[in-house]
Amino acid sequence: MKKVCIFLGLVLWFGLPGCSQRESTRYEIRGLGEGTTYSIVYFNDRPSVTSREIDSIIAAFDASCSIYNPNSLLTRLNENRTDSVDGNIADCIALARQVSLQGDGLYDITIKPLIDAWKSYSAGESERPDIDSLVRIVGFDKISVQDNRLIKQDPRMQIDLNSIAKGYSVDLIAAYLKRQGITRFVVEVGGEVVASGRREDDALWRIGIDKPKEGNFFPGKFLQDVLLLEDAAMATSGNYRQFYMVEGKERINHIISPKTGENSQNTMLSATVIAPSCAEADAYATLFMVSGIEKAREILSRNPHLGAYLIYADGDEDRAFITPDVAERIKK
Repeated sequence: MKKVCIFLGLVLWFGLPGCSQRESTRYEIRGLGEGTTYSIVYFNDRPSVTSREIDSIIAAFDASCSIYNPNSLLTRLNENRTDSVDGNIADCIALARQVSLQGDGLYDITIKPLIDAWKSYSAGESERPDIDSLVRIVGFDKISVQDNRLIKQDPRMQIDLNSIAKGYSVDLIAAYLKRQGITRFVVEVGGEVVASGRREDDALWRIGIDKPKEGNFFPGKFLQDVLLLEDAAMATSGNYRQFYMVEGKERINHIISPKTGENSQNTMLSATVIAPSCAEADAYATLFMVSGIEKAREILSRNPHLGAYLIYADGDEDRAFITPDVAERIKK
């Protein structure tokens, strides 16, 4: 079996299966969903999962949490057509609140009105947003779930789960595989990954991180490093392909701050997080992109269950902050 690489932000290197005493076969499932692609590789004594089952999981999740589906439950909640939440949305809101508290509000799933306003302005479709009025309807502490009902302090509030939903969907698929008795697998949706057990040759799963360099428009062409994973989730957030230069040297990214409603500027280029769940890794990777390197390091010091590989610009040089546990995962 030849080596397979999936170039979707994170690069999954499945490698060549070697000889093993265990009678197990390598199976692959690939498809489209959530506006991206997905890939699953698992080892088992029989083909226990089909693409139809995975597509069904993704379709059900899209009907729940997508902001692009006009009939999804989340869209109906945002438009006040209902106040009932399902388990997916309730779980995402609860986890998002924990991350928001750790990040002092720099991570906030109620930022959708600000994002929409800035997108409209950038496209020339509207005047500059009235930031003061929009900030008043943004705030993770202004929503809650009570008795399976979403409570908003202001009916104009809207939720965007894009920074956590993809990771959560990976967790759902991983949980389904385990219920089918599959323990050695890797699930990847749009670059977010859960790795369980080891490959057939007892080697760890290998996941590559793109190098955040100008002109690196093809995921997988230039790799920063390759990490080895077993029984862990991993997510990467980055916008290093969109930045501007200060005095021809310093690269600065534009990111909307949920606190001020304005573009916050920091030098973070890429944030890779390893966590027990992919939803948590996804959310913290987004938080670190917003917080910048110093705040990210402070948050990591308070959360030893998280690992991180953070790449940031220091003048015209790229530097990396790597937690010790992630340093041990780097393929030598």
